[in-house]
Amino acid sequence: MTKILSLQNIQKAYKTKAETLNVLKGIDLDINQSEVVGVIGASGSGKSTLLHVAGLLDMADSGNVCINGQKVEFKSNDQVTKLRGQNIGFIYQFHHLLGEFTAIENVAMPAMIAGKSRTEALEKAEPLLKQFDIYKRKDHYPSQMSGGEQQRLAIARAFMNDPSIIIADEPTGNLDESLAYEVFAYLLNTAKLKKTACLIATHDMQLVKKMTVVYNLEKGKLSKVTVK
Repeated sequence: MTKILSLQNIQKAYKTKAETLNVLKGIDLDINQSEVVGVIGASGSGKSTLLHVAGLLDMADSGNVCINGQKVEFKSNDQVTKLRGQNIGFIYQFHHLLGEFTAIENVAMPAMIAGKSRTEALEKAEPLLKQFDIYKRKDHYPSQMSGGEQQRLAIARAFMNDPSIIIADEPTGNLDESLAYEVFAYLLNTAKLKKTACLIATHDMQLVKKMTVVYNLEKGKLSKVTVK
């Protein structure tokens, strides 16, 4: 199988005046194409830190991050930004949509940032809006859409540049239970269709049951768990 993401002996600590907090203590993790990997753990266990390192939003103190077999060198911010934009899509608990842009413009934005023309980006965004059943809302602004529609829009945006992996931090955490499962199904179905790997942090054990493999993050270490 094609290895999309590899974390090798990742160490990460935060220093305060009072102490040094070792959040990640030698994390090893491989994610292959089409795999949906879940990370669970108590609040404050470091799940978001792990996702930020994996998504190249934060740099580990030591260890290696490899994307599609390429070791990431953090010597150039521009290079890291380009690598992140080409390979990784992000979904957050709170959608971070741009309120002054329409639904289709929000989805098209990553492609325009990557250099595509507005016309080309908007054309590419249309199938994603249809995939997430929000095409009829394409000219509406986020404030005119429901919470579930906004989160589907945010997920569609994450797929815009055909990333190798989607990294999602509590992607349904701000939705009620029934809506969360509906939105999560859109995410999984699109990932399966596009053969996109996923790394998802969640506290929802019902969602975890739908993932390929699940790890628990505790005391800075990952351990594989069986979810029944």
